[in-house]
Amino acid sequence: MSGIRFNNWFIPESMRLGAEGAGLEIALKGLQITRALCPAFSQGAADTALRTTLKFAIGRKLYGKTVFDMPEPQCTLTDAFLDILICDCSTFGVGRGFNTMPEQISV
Repeated sequence: MSGIRFNNWFIPESMRLGAEGAGLEIALKGLQITRALCPAFSQGAADTALRTTLKFAIGRKLYGKTVFDMPEPQCTLTDAFLDILICDCSTFGVGRGFNTMPEQISV
């Protein structure tokens, strides 16, 4: 999603966060959190897209009924909602893992 590069940067000894040479390990530990949060961000976007589509499907009339009253769009929207619920359970579980077993979160 993004990147950063440091070339020829001087960091004073007083600003070091860990032992010399431990920077990669510290950075990777921080990335464990972002790896878990990125799916949650995407889930939020999917939820917004579903709500917007559902609002349209309930309000739009075709052939004398709303789009949502038609079997195929209703099935598609229901499946999308179920997928979001599955993602919600997964991201909730990972979030709890940060508290209950942080040493295993990289798995």
